[in-house]
Amino acid sequence: MVDKRVVLNCCKDLAVLLKEEEEANKINRAPKLWCREWMQHKEKGHSEKILKELRSEDPKGFTKLLRISPDCFDFILKEIGPCIQKADTNMREALPAKTKLEITLHYLATGEDLTQMEYDFRHSCTWILSTKSISLRAHSKKNVKISKITL
Repeated sequence: MVDKRVVLNCCKDLAVLLKEEEEANKINRAPKLWCREWMQHKEKGHSEKILKELRSEDPKGFTKLLRISPDCFDFILKEIGPCIQKADTNMREALPAKTKLEITLHYLATGEDLTQMEYDFRHSCTWILSTKSISLRAHSKKNVKISKITL
């Protein structure tokens, strides 16, 4: 029969070894990034550069890119902005409703690859699109008449 003290000492030694190994892993592990470095430069994305310039200098270009006029964009933003705008947190600022709507309309207008859009707008687009498209549909039912065609 094995002595209980021997087993207890083995367990203590094992616990010490495991703790040392865990601490060594923490030291060698690279810190996790909250956001990739290049994505933090929001001012270099489509929303802050191209769309802002097109809106002020070339409204036809804005319309061509988003398939909607600046006035219509403002109307839609006014209608659904409060529904899609989140509050800022201690960790980060919330993405503006304007940018969310631009991303959604750009995707609906072009069908561009989501990965490419993330590089263009410097935001994660997948989550934005799913929730904002639903908001657009819900609000458009109030303002848009859809003809019923029967075959």
